[in-house]
Amino acid sequence: MRLHISLKLRGKNSQGTVFEETATTEDVCLSGFLCGCTAELAIDSVVEVYLTSHDKDCVGKARIVHSNSKDAPLRHYKCRFIERTGPWVLQ
Repeated sequence: MRLHISLKLRGKNSQGTVFEETATTEDVCLSGFLCGCTAELAIDSVVEVYLTSHDKDCVGKARIVHSNSKDAPLRHYKCRFIERTGPWVLQ
């Protein structure tokens, strides 16, 4: 479903440095989302996902399953949830 939602992503970038960044989804589904952000993330890395409207509640953890870094500095990532611990936009 084409939906723009503001998320906060936390994790380690491809250099192993801890990052926290706001990202905006382009598409969402029950099991994941496509988003754009400036962090350089490796395929199979895991990020914590937060809805910015519920900053203290973690939605869960998502694995980066696809990357399109051609549009740097804004990269696009397809993320699939591996753990859901809080509310998501689709139920």
